[in-house]
Amino acid sequence: MLLRKFDGYWGGWRQAKHFTAVNMLIIPEASTQRLMLEKGELDMAMKFPTEALPAFQKNPDVQVARGQGLRVLYLRLQNAAPPTSDGRVRQAINYAFDGASFRKATEGTYDPPTGPAPALFLGDWSPKFPYTYDPAKAKMLLQGAGYGEGRKAKLIADLLIATPDQRKAAEILQAGLAATGAAELEIRENEWPVMLKYNSEWQKTRDPATAHHLFGLFTPPRVPDAYAYLWYTYHSKAIGAFARNVMNYANPKVDDLLDRAAASTRSAEKIAFYRQATQIIVDDAADLFVGTQTKVYALRKHIKGFYVHPLWFPTVTVYPLHRE
Repeated sequence: MLLRKFDGYWGGWRQAKHFTAVNMLIIPEASTQRLMLEKGELDMAMKFPTEALPAFQKNPDVQVARGQGLRVLYLRLQNAAPPTSDGRVRQAINYAFDGASFRKATEGTYDPPTGPAPALFLGDWSPKFPYTYDPAKAKMLLQGAGYGEGRKAKLIADLLIATPDQRKAAEILQAGLAATGAAELEIRENEWPVMLKYNSEWQKTRDPATAHHLFGLFTPPRVPDAYAYLWYTYHSKAIGAFARNVMNYANPKVDDLLDRAAASTRSAEKIAFYRQATQIIVDDAADLFVGTQTKVYALRKHIKGFYVHPLWFPTVTVYPLHRE
C-alpha cells in the first residue's frame, strides 16, 4: 500500500519533517523482513524471527520498541467433532503443551497464559488456571477418553502460513503429545482465506471424518473491553466465519453471562459477569491458551516519533513519524 500526504488534512501538518509518502510492503517471510531491516531497505519491521531480537539490540542502527501485550495467541480446539469434542482430550492438549519452552523459543516475547482474555480487561484478575506441562497427566486423560498406543488420537492443526510463533507453539505441542504415546498431531499451514473457507464449508456437514481439530489464531482488543475477546471467540452466535468462534464452542451459561455483561452499565457488575464466563471457558479447556504477546517493533535508529499503539497490534500510526 502506498499512502500519500493529503494537503487538506484537517489535522494540519505542523512540522516540515512529516513524511509525504509511506510505502507499506507485504513481506510474509519474517526472515526476509529481518534482512531488509538490517540492510536499511526497511525503516520498520513488524514481523521478524524472535531470535533476531538480541542481534537487533546490539545493532547501533536499529532500535527496538516494546509495549504491553494485549494480543492473545490461541490454538483453538474443535468442540464439535472427536476427538477434541471430548473435554478430557482438550484438557490433555493443555497439559501436553510446554509453555516454558515456548516462551524461551520466542525470546520472552510472550507472557504466560491467563485464559482467553488479558487480566487487564478483567480488573487485573486471572482465573484459576490449572494447566501446566504434565505429559503423564495428559496421557492419563487421553487413556480415560479411550486413546493409547493401539488407538491414538489423530489431530490436525491449521496454522497461518509464515507465522513463526504459531508454528513453534504447534511443534512444541506436537512433541508433548508424542511423549504421551496416545496422540499425534499433523501440522498444516495455509493462507487465511483458505482456512476460514474450510471452516465455513465444514459447518454445512460437520462430518467428523473431515474435521480439523486445532486452529491458530491471534486475537487483539478491537474495543478496549473483555467483550472483544469473549464474545468474538466464545459466544455461540459468533460461530462460523462471521466472527472467530471458528471451532464451535457453545455453552449456554457463557452466552448468558456475556449477554448480561454486554447489557450492564455498571463496571463492577460487568467485570463480575466476564470473570464468571472466563472461569467456565478455562474449566471447559475450550482452547489451548498459548500466551499474551508482547508488542515488539524493530525500527531503524533514524526513525523518530514512533509510539506503540495501546490496542491494536501491529498497527502503526504514521502521522507523527519522521526521519532524522
